[in-house]
Amino acid sequence: GSARRSSLRELRRRVAKQDADFAVVDLGSAATDAAIRFWCDAPHRLALTMPEPNAVAGLYRLVRKTFAAMALQRVSDEGQQDALHAALTKAGQTPAPSDIAALVHQERPELGHTLQDCMNTLQFPFIVNQARMRADLELGDQITVAVRRRYGVPLKYLGYVEHDDAVRTSSRKRRPLL
Repeated sequence: GSARRSSLRELRRRVAKQDADFAVVDLGSAATDAAIRFWCDAPHRLALTMPEPNAVAGLYRLVRKTFAAMALQRVSDEGQQDALHAALTKAGQTPAPSDIAALVHQERPELGHTLQDCMNTLQFPFIVNQARMRADLELGDQITVAVRRRYGVPLKYLGYVEHDDAVRTSSRKRRPLL
């Protein structure tokens, strides 16, 4: 979860050196540009959210920033990249993917179509962690619908993990969960 850019570059090298099929990296809640690039470059990604307003807002922010980073990666023409940078700057504070696609489409239709394709192909799997009540169990489906309607991005809801006090207790005592 470190927000230092150098640590993420070093982390990428350390993960690549590991003799493992999979490595789980917790990037924390800080959605820095370096963390977003690390997330986008990962072969397998999974976002976690909790049934709390701040956590859900963080997931929405991660979707917006991930879209912006992947759109900038996908656009190869320098003129289109400049136009996309200008549109993102003009819209400010990482706008919704559907808003930025509509804004760009007015001036550059071909770039607008590219952004629309990026929205449709964005792979964004997530789960809801520490679900306690029935409303928490339904939150993932509600987030998926809300993001599809507002952002135009189809999320991939994988399910939920129920709350368990034993996990918190073992974490506090720094002991393995058996």
